[in-house]
Amino acid sequence: MTQPQTDIPVRAPAKTSADDTVQPFDVSALDLRGRVVRLGPAVDGILAPHNYPPPVAKLLGEAVALTVLLGTAIKIEGRFILQTQTDGPVRMLVVDFRNPGNVRACARFDAARVAGAIEAGKATAGALLGRGHLAMTIDQGTDTSRYQGLVALDGGSLEDAAHEYFKSSEQIPTRVRLAVGVAFIAFGVWRWLTRHLVTKQPAWLNRLGRLTPVGACAVAVGLILINPKVLLMNAAAGLVIGTASVGAAGVWVAVVYYTVISGSSVLLPILAYAIAGDRVDHQLELMKQWMERQHAVLTAGFLVVVGLLLVYTGIRAV
Repeated sequence: MTQPQTDIPVRAPAKTSADDTVQPFDVSALDLRGRVVRLGPAVDGILAPHNYPPPVAKLLGEAVALTVLLGTAIKIEGRFILQTQTDGPVRMLVVDFRNPGNVRACARFDAARVAGAIEAGKATAGALLGRGHLAMTIDQGTDTSRYQGLVALDGGSLEDAAHEYFKSSEQIPTRVRLAVGVAFIAFGVWRWLTRHLVTKQPAWLNRLGRLTPVGACAVAVGLILINPKVLLMNAAAGLVIGTASVGAAGVWVAVVYYTVISGSSVLLPILAYAIAGDRVDHQLELMKQWMERQHAVLTAGFLVVVGLLLVYTGIRAV
């Protein structure tokens, strides 16, 4: 039996380094995405004029690298600002990012306390920062509201704080997705168990076939706005699309795709009638009667399937 090939392909390093670059990467097999930030002259130009003590310069350089990493990942026009405010020797760090070529940063620190930390051998990132908070702000201009996220600094590094922030941020939509999924499954099971309680269509539903096009449009809009099942399904779709890391273009593609699929049950009969005319009346009437008889079963099945998908994707994200 032939032994599988397990050698990892490698390549020789480049002869010249590429400073001041941000390189995204994507490992599809591991469902892993990220960015590699390499800064040279850009961070040197920020640090050199201030003659910071080495530990402070190192800490501010880490803040700049973290800000560039996060700022280039946000697909917006505007500013991304990272700021710390703590009780340690380095009281404040501020990094203002507009694009990879436009980054400003500064540090405010107590020179005597920093010197004492260096002399005592305790000039680590956590010791210099102390306790306080890390704020990350997105400013898209005067026409939009600022978005700001806060995370506590409890004697750890900037890296620890960033990990904690994104861990907490990811748990919220995951828990919401799990809760909505479980609710969908429960509602679907309840609808299945009560499918025999209502066997006759409401009178108002039987009158829909006599509506004019304008009236039908008004009823359709009303059903979308007040029908709990439609609201739940649209909310589930919005949750999945909104929490997916697909960028602005991907969100628009997903919205259009969902709109087409969700409206296909209406669009297909309309297209069929537009093409074939009265010849499809009998088939459409049979389909209408079948859907009326199986309405509860179809609704229950759809809710359970959507609920299972939400639970599955939520568990995968944990």
